[in-house]
Amino acid sequence: RVPPGGVTHSAHMADPEKWVKPLRGYAYDSFNKDAILRLAKAENGRITLPGGASYKVLVLPLSRPMNPEPVLSSEVQKKINELKEAGILVPSLPYTEEDFSVYGLERDMIVPEDIAWTHRRGELGELYFVANQKDETRTFTASMRINGKKPECWNPVTGEMNIHPSYRINGNRTEVTLTLAPNESVFIVYPAEGVHEGYGESSLQLQKEKKDTSKAPLNIALEAKEYTIIFAANKKTLTRKELFDWSQESDDQIRYYSGTATYKTTFRWKNKPNKDQQIYLNLGTVYNLATVRVNGVDCGTIWTAPYRADITGALKKGINELEIEVTNTWANALTGADEGKAPFDGIWTNAKYRRAEKTLLPAGLLGPLSFSTTE
Repeated sequence: RVPPGGVTHSAHMADPEKWVKPLRGYAYDSFNKDAILRLAKAENGRITLPGGASYKVLVLPLSRPMNPEPVLSSEVQKKINELKEAGILVPSLPYTEEDFSVYGLERDMIVPEDIAWTHRRGELGELYFVANQKDETRTFTASMRINGKKPECWNPVTGEMNIHPSYRINGNRTEVTLTLAPNESVFIVYPAEGVHEGYGESSLQLQKEKKDTSKAPLNIALEAKEYTIIFAANKKTLTRKELFDWSQESDDQIRYYSGTATYKTTFRWKNKPNKDQQIYLNLGTVYNLATVRVNGVDCGTIWTAPYRADITGALKKGINELEIEVTNTWANALTGADEGKAPFDGIWTNAKYRRAEKTLLPAGLLGPLSFSTTE
């Protein structure tokens, strides 16, 4: 995130990245006065709300920038006292322990730094959402305060469900091994009894653990073919044997280009895919999203890592036609227009575009392209 030149944060603005894992393994919600007075009840040692949420601990924050004078009104203080008398835990501050284990409350989730997560419980079971916040692939263990249930991993982008992830029970915790691509996320679900009968296999694909062959792709020698690249906004057409970064070109109409460009090429596939086989086209590095078509069949728009498309249904034995539409952001075109090097006409903003530095952003399809298969 790069702010425009001359622009800084206002005082006391919150940076979202600083709140990825603020309580180091515990999730929380903030209450206002109305929720405390009208909605909060004490049941079985927990604060409960009408929507079903419940909480073991109630924390009353000290002075902080967004609330420099944390003075409780008499009615709120009265309600807090009632909750404490009903068995709700309200720790004295400042709290100096590393966790709440002294109160019998272990960390809900233990994950490495820069892994965001949240936890919900409902009629369908226990659900954890886990997200990699880094621009790199990471393999790690997610340790959750739950046992006696079998975890599943659900892909929020594809809807696929892995019902046999790698996991182990460690005391009162379940530890699931995850590999997440840059900025990838996953749902770890502990389904309630009969949940799959409710969803049905037709709406979400149940997957058994698959052998990943993406590290040994089936190379089709695409690098030996030419790419025809059509830049829609300025009608420029290039023919190249290698993929390249638009922002490194000497031609200003390509160097500063923003918008969609279509890559066209062909490749040969030797064998018809097996019935139980899925073939993926891996795009490698993409700036910033891509739509893949094989033999005129739309294989999907890819906007996040891992940049790959399932081309199984479009693939045929012999020569296949491949089109990849790649779209980048407006940053480079705006920079070019600001420097008098607009890549095409009609670029304007309602205010002068200012960036802290003039370095162009990487753009286009950089690859390498490869194929992987799962069975």
